[in-house]
Amino acid sequence: MGSLSFHPSKPLYIYVGMGEGGQRHRANCWWVAGIVLLCFAERILAQLRYSVPEEVQVGYPVGNVAKDLGLEISSLTGRKFRIVSGPNHDLFQLNQNNGVLYVGKKMDREELCDGSKVCLINLKIVVESPLEIHYVGVEITDINDNSPTFPESEQRLKIAENTPPGNRFQIHAARDPDFGAHSVRKYTLNPTDLFDIEVRDSEEDKMPFLVLKRPLDREQKAEHRLLLTAVDGGSPAKSGNLNLTITVLDANDNRPVFSKDVYTVSLDENAPNGTLVIKLNATDKDEGLNSEIEYNFGKTQKKKVHDTFELDSITGEIRVKGNVDFEETELYRLDLQASDKGQPPWTAESRVVIKIKDVNDNKPDIEVTSLSSLIPEDSKPGTVIALISVVDKDSGVNGKVICKVSQDVPFDLRPSLEENMYSLVTKGRLDRETVSRYDITITATDCGEPQLSTVKTLSVQVSDVNDNRPVFSQNPFELYLIENNTPGAPIFSVSAVDDDLNENAAITYHIVRGDGLQDAITSFLNVHSDNGQITALKSFDFETLKTFQFQVVASDSGTPSLSSNVTISVFILDQNDNAPVILYPLSSNGSAQGVEEIPRNVNAGHLVHGKIDREELCENISPCLINLKMVADNPMEIHHVGVEIIDINDNSPTFPDDEKVLEIYESTLSAMGSLSLHPSKPLYIYLGMGEGGQRHRVNCWWVAGIVLLCFAERILAQLRYSVPEEVQVGYPVGNVAKDLGLEISSLTGRKFRIVSGPNHDLFQLNQNNGVLYVGKKMDREELCDGSKVCLINLKIVVESPLEIHYVGVEITDINDHSPTFPESEQRLEIAESTPPGTRFQIHAARDPDFGAQSLRKYTLNPTDLFDIEVRDSEEDKMPFLVLKRPLDREQKAEHRLLLTAVDGGSPAKSGSLNLTITVLDTNDNRPVFSKDVYTVSLDENAPIGTFVVKLNATDLDEGSNGNIEYNFGKIQKKKVHDTFELDSITGEIRVKGNVDFEETELYRLDLQASDKGQPPLKTESRVMIKIKDVNDNKPDIEVTSLSSLIPEDSKPGTVIALISVVDKDSGVNGKVICKVSQDVPFDLTPSLEENMYSLVTKGRLDRETVSRYEITITATDCGEPQLSTVKTLSVQVSDVNDNTPVFSQNPFELYLIENNTPGAEIFSVSAVDDDLNENAAITYKILRGDGLQDAITSFLNVNSDNGQITALKSFDFETLKTFQFQVVASDSGTPSLSSNVTVNVFILDQNDNAPVILYPLSSNGSAQGVEDIPRNVNAGHLVTKVRAYDADIGYNGWLLFSLQEVTDHSLFALDRYTGQIRTLRSFTETDEAEHKLLILVKDNGNVSLSATATVVVKLVEPKEAFAASDVKSAAKDDEDSNVIFYLMITLGAVSVLFLVSIIVLIGMQCSRSTDYTSKYLPETNYDGTLCHSIQYRSGEKRYMLVGPRMSIGSTIVPGSHANTLVFPDRRRTSEEVRARFYLKLLDKDTGEIRVKGEIDFENMEVYKLDVHATDKGQPPMSTDCRVIIKVLDVNDNKPEIEVTSLSKIVSEDSKPGTVVALISITDQDAGLNGGQRRGTQCWWLALSFSLMLSCVERVTAQIKYSVPEEVMVGSVVGNVAKDLGLDISSLEERRFRIVSGAEDAHFVVDPRNGVLSVQENIDREELCKSISPCLINLKMVAENPMEVHYVGVEIIDVNDNSPSFQEEESILEISESTFPGKRFQLPAAHDPDVVTNTVRMYKLIHNDHFSLQIRERGEDKIPFLVLQKALDREKENKHKLILTAIDGGNPPRSGTLNVTVIVLDSNDNNPTFSQEVYSVTIHENVEVNTCVITVNATDLDDSSNGEIEYVFGGQLDRKIYEMFSLDKNTGEIRVKGDIDFETVDVYKLDVHATDKGQPPMSTDCRVIIKETSF
Repeated sequence: MGSLSFHPSKPLYIYVGMGEGGQRHRANCWWVAGIVLLCFAERILAQLRYSVPEEVQVGYPVGNVAKDLGLEISSLTGRKFRIVSGPNHDLFQLNQNNGVLYVGKKMDREELCDGSKVCLINLKIVVESPLEIHYVGVEITDINDNSPTFPESEQRLKIAENTPPGNRFQIHAARDPDFGAHSVRKYTLNPTDLFDIEVRDSEEDKMPFLVLKRPLDREQKAEHRLLLTAVDGGSPAKSGNLNLTITVLDANDNRPVFSKDVYTVSLDENAPNGTLVIKLNATDKDEGLNSEIEYNFGKTQKKKVHDTFELDSITGEIRVKGNVDFEETELYRLDLQASDKGQPPWTAESRVVIKIKDVNDNKPDIEVTSLSSLIPEDSKPGTVIALISVVDKDSGVNGKVICKVSQDVPFDLRPSLEENMYSLVTKGRLDRETVSRYDITITATDCGEPQLSTVKTLSVQVSDVNDNRPVFSQNPFELYLIENNTPGAPIFSVSAVDDDLNENAAITYHIVRGDGLQDAITSFLNVHSDNGQITALKSFDFETLKTFQFQVVASDSGTPSLSSNVTISVFILDQNDNAPVILYPLSSNGSAQGVEEIPRNVNAGHLVHGKIDREELCENISPCLINLKMVADNPMEIHHVGVEIIDINDNSPTFPDDEKVLEIYESTLSAMGSLSLHPSKPLYIYLGMGEGGQRHRVNCWWVAGIVLLCFAERILAQLRYSVPEEVQVGYPVGNVAKDLGLEISSLTGRKFRIVSGPNHDLFQLNQNNGVLYVGKKMDREELCDGSKVCLINLKIVVESPLEIHYVGVEITDINDHSPTFPESEQRLEIAESTPPGTRFQIHAARDPDFGAQSLRKYTLNPTDLFDIEVRDSEEDKMPFLVLKRPLDREQKAEHRLLLTAVDGGSPAKSGSLNLTITVLDTNDNRPVFSKDVYTVSLDENAPIGTFVVKLNATDLDEGSNGNIEYNFGKIQKKKVHDTFELDSITGEIRVKGNVDFEETELYRLDLQASDKGQPPLKTESRVMIKIKDVNDNKPDIEVTSLSSLIPEDSKPGTVIALISVVDKDSGVNGKVICKVSQDVPFDLTPSLEENMYSLVTKGRLDRETVSRYEITITATDCGEPQLSTVKTLSVQVSDVNDNTPVFSQNPFELYLIENNTPGAEIFSVSAVDDDLNENAAITYKILRGDGLQDAITSFLNVNSDNGQITALKSFDFETLKTFQFQVVASDSGTPSLSSNVTVNVFILDQNDNAPVILYPLSSNGSAQGVEDIPRNVNAGHLVTKVRAYDADIGYNGWLLFSLQEVTDHSLFALDRYTGQIRTLRSFTETDEAEHKLLILVKDNGNVSLSATATVVVKLVEPKEAFAASDVKSAAKDDEDSNVIFYLMITLGAVSVLFLVSIIVLIGMQCSRSTDYTSKYLPETNYDGTLCHSIQYRSGEKRYMLVGPRMSIGSTIVPGSHANTLVFPDRRRTSEEVRARFYLKLLDKDTGEIRVKGEIDFENMEVYKLDVHATDKGQPPMSTDCRVIIKVLDVNDNKPEIEVTSLSKIVSEDSKPGTVVALISITDQDAGLNGGQRRGTQCWWLALSFSLMLSCVERVTAQIKYSVPEEVMVGSVVGNVAKDLGLDISSLEERRFRIVSGAEDAHFVVDPRNGVLSVQENIDREELCKSISPCLINLKMVAENPMEVHYVGVEIIDVNDNSPSFQEEESILEISESTFPGKRFQLPAAHDPDVVTNTVRMYKLIHNDHFSLQIRERGEDKIPFLVLQKALDREKENKHKLILTAIDGGNPPRSGTLNVTVIVLDSNDNNPTFSQEVYSVTIHENVEVNTCVITVNATDLDDSSNGEIEYVFGGQLDRKIYEMFSLDKNTGEIRVKGDIDFETVDVYKLDVHATDKGQPPMSTDCRVIIKETSF
């Protein structure tokens, strides 16, 4: 039943039936309203409406509700006249005394209904008895109690000075909470001639815009202050003010200006890198970026300038960057530009001329030409050895060089006419024998300061000339020969040495023969010509010849040969063969006496005889040594004595010449010079003494003229020729020999040639005619690029004598080159706002030709926009392009010109440069939206990221001026910002937050489109977003006046509660249908007010059936999809005595054992009364009757409280076997109710009667008899049969017979069951004639009772009659015995057959594998009997059917009605391991996985662990792997036995094979651990089966069906009975059913037709999870006879589950430095469906940076996010992606995962100072710690990469560190020392800002602190 609302304006929807497929169809049901009114049980009246102004006082009367409603005033209090609670119920109060509604508290309309046109407060008023609900509406009317207010007291606007008039600027709108006429009506602006106010009406408010009337001029006024007033429409009017501050932004309309057009500066050569050359200064009148100047080199600056100098683009400082070499470049011309940073930038030019001052940094370079390395030793002095040229790259004095040669060699340098050219000549005679090799050191020293020198050593070898005679070691030789020598023996040897070499030193000896005596003596001597050995041919006699001499000549082999001789004085030594004779002194008388006279004054040591002159003896040899040889004879002794002659000053000095003349200029400085006036003797001249007595050295550049006076060779003047470039080889230059006056014929002999030099190959000399001609083609520009005169100097040499001549050849220029530009095309970018007259530097052309042939002029193709202007510089002509008229980019964006450079040749040559002028855009066009107002609809609850609309604004400008940025309006409400986001680049508006129709139905978005020009221009538009209601709010149920307790005898229609239903949705989505659950006796009755209901009873209540009702009220809206709210009300039903006591069964059956104890309890009855308390208090009594029944019941009694029955006497089974009586149970309610029950009593037998012998029976009553038998009977003869009787029954009456006494045991046997006595053998003659047998008869009671009988057997002789009678009797007995015999044979045969079958079965079972791998394991030889086993699976258990009896310890599956063993299923698989499982990565460093918790094979067989390895880098990198851990089973679970369908009582006549119970055995272990050991099990089974008697049950084969999941209850699976071939008609009788099990509840079999159908909803995923196929095994049983059938039902999967992710969002952190190609694992989706319905693919939302890669891991598909494009955190720090998992169903289902990629920062941005140069002024003597300035650097990076530390940088003066301190964190520079203007007036501090990234990045700025004095 549905609940219908009868409101006339709102439709009602009713679901009128079921369509195909179970879908409900909705029908408009507004016409039903009249029908449901018939059931209304309450009065619901119409609505009242009042109005009251806001802000009225408390107690203000609104209206008399009771009177207006027509209610009785006097009954209001009794009927509980009240306002039902609601959101605003406390605003008003009801007076129950008079029914007046009055104001309960002060009301503010704006607070209650802000923004609503009508502020209506709805009240619900209730009166009871009977229940009435009335609805009263109170409208709160507005008063003008609020003034307009602005969101801020002041608004600041920034407007560029070049903004055109007419531009509008949005102003904050004022807001007035009042409504209608009391809200804002107009805006006014204080008078101004620059601005006006314009108001745009919107749907909600009035938007003010400031309109520019005239252009602004920042230079006249930089700021304007206005007052905007908002006025409302109240009376009197109220207003609010907004202060407007307009800051005029600067436009780049001023060009930078250099302080000078040309800067000139000098710079020392070799200035170190970093040396400040000059600081440029350019100023710009603009401000901000427009005035920030950047300095740059000119575009055509040569590379050499860039390599040598660097320009600080911020400060304008030019510093040395490379090597400054005067020798390379003497003058640098630097073209510089100063550009501001405006858009477009303005540029100014200047030139810096840097003159390099030479420094003496180059040593002279010595070059040797024509070196003769071998010179004869007889060369004359002045012989030229080599030509020396000295070059010093320095200039001026630094390039003047003085050369000298070492003083200790016989060589000298002679200068030539050519500067720094010398000849190395000999200055004396050479003697090879004295010095054979000279290392001549030439020193070249320049005249710079400091002096630099170069030393070069030349090696000269002196060749030998035969100029030395052989020289004997001494002359003469003295030979002391002892007389009487042996003839022919050598007496002496001479040796001579020749200092010459080779043949000049080969010596031969001979004796000079003479005449006379000498010849006679020498004839006896001979000398060996080779070795000089002398032999005597005879003996000499001292007395005859005391001495003689001869000469030996030594001759060399040179040409001519030279010789020398030596005199050999021979002294014959005396032998003591003569006495001594005195020779001196010898007196006149012959005596040895003499007189010598000496002066008296001689000193000691005076030689008495002779004088010695040292200079005469030794000349210049020192020391002067005289060697004396002294001889003594007998024995011969020779002594050598040396006498040194000591020099005394006995000679005066003498000059070689009498006079020397030297001319010196009077202006010569005082110095010392060395002048060589003679080739071999230097002259030192001292020109004066300086102060302090120091001698000064003569400047040596002027000495060159003086030394020419001493030249020994001819050096002629220089010749000069000229020749044009590019002439042919062989072109004659001039006849050098003729011009030099040389003899033509001697040129070849004198080796007339050009000495090698840098350009010696350019020319050649003809030695035949002396003509100089061109040697190879010459290019003047290549040889002398840039030189005015191209002069080639040649050095020409002729020998014999050596002459050096210098010839200069000037290469004259021809016009062989055209002017060329460095590039074929030059591109210029000129802003369209550039004013006419602006100049732009153009690449200058270069013409290598010189003079008139070089560049003369530039021409430009005709154009009315541009002209060419040329500026002459020292080197070239610089062209400038001059703008004549303003440019317009919109008319023409590019201009192409042709610049031609023309030289001055004839004919003239030219070169061209293509000029491409690109007109840069100026921001002169504002963006324009494609629409003024965009209107779009958006579904409520649109997901975040949903596209709403894309704005489109266009700007005719280009570049940043045309790049549009979209933004929300400044006064946009916070709700808009929270709900929507605007892409500033694309203009796309997307959902950012929750879109709730119930909160806001319409969004008005004020948007701005701004370009990125300077200043930016803006435009506005509005987007109207209409929210389409989605049925996203469930109805809200509110319960009023609930009665929680109701009597069970309440009449139908009784009101229980008032129900109101509210649905926040609108339209159809807000229409609600209410219904109450069908299984309760309650109903909902609607009221006139929409969605108001009464909950009433609709039937009788019965507390005993249901004592408490949980009434479920379902409110369902009519939206799509429908949403419902369920609310449960608890109603307690109070008790009424309406139930009689009820016994648990009727009748009762009492089994009472006889001989019971009198007075003891024999039974107990119990009745139940469903009522409560006294209504349920029960008393019992026995109902007495008449006759026999009354007599019996008189012996019974019942306890009235508990129903216990006692017997007052004993009962005897043999007397009374059964009787019955009735017990009455009565409750204590009013009126009392009762009921009775019949108790049937059955007396059970006890063994209280002994057996009674019936035969034999004697006459006196004793059990004794005599039997006569013939003696000749055979063995087995029946003697007699003892018959007995027992009054008891059952085992108590089962008798057994036994022989107690017998005379001969070998003769008789007694059958224990029948009592027959038979013979065991034939009688013999020796046997006695009479035998006595005592027979005992006993029963089988618990306490056995017995009786005895005596049989006397007498043997008689045989007789005929007796024999006949005996034979007849025996025949009858034999017949009885045969029946028993055949029965026993039959039973034995059946037992043997059964045992054989069981043995075969056990053997097969013992050989079966215990590995249960298949679902069904039937025996291959199954024949349908229970004598075979069947193994099968069901869920997690394995069953084995074994037969009618079980072994000890077996269990039976409950309810199976068959003998079935149960084993657990070991095929469970593990789900994905979660963090809650027991395995954990214990060691994060080593990767060891250790056990943390309990590992249970039964819970989880396989764990799958995904291991994530991450390094510790920045950013970290990672990879994944999977670890599969298989758990091995341990036998840790005992088997569990479960018994089903146990029959506790079994009839004693049950046949063998009767099923008593079903046993199931479960062991949770696997494999052998889950079964029984094979060997033991087989014997145990064999033992148990040996007890079985037969196979009486049938077990049939399996049937298999399939059914899809989620089918409707009642769907047919199949006709099992028909498929099994069962008789349909007998199914109910045979109790055909499904045996109870866990899954059996899903299916039911109808015993009437055998159809198997679905009983409850089937969810495949709940039953089988991920196992496939999902098979439900059903065990069906039919009895009489027992049959067990197994039916398998496969549950087919349908695609009823969507893929889902474990979490709604996955967050990844990726470093921006991560390289593309890196993969990141994403969470995998899970789909409970299987096979094709599970997850098949993943999709990733389109994006620029990431792609998706799928990797299969086992059965899972793992998605990986692959980085395709490098990330940039500064551009986008977060990426939001959507990963969609799609299954393979038809149609497919999907699930989404929000992937948020957070880009981690890398240190890739330098810190940036807010200014390159900070300038600040402080007063001197400021206090210490005074803050001077705070420098600020920013870093776009994040975290530590963006944290900045400040330090002083550069090589700062120590003074700065003493004066200032720098806070490394804040950048504050504070005073640290005493600031003194007189000491330092300007401090320049270099500040270094470094971030904390790895590696750190840094930047610098300069802080200039200027001091001012007081």
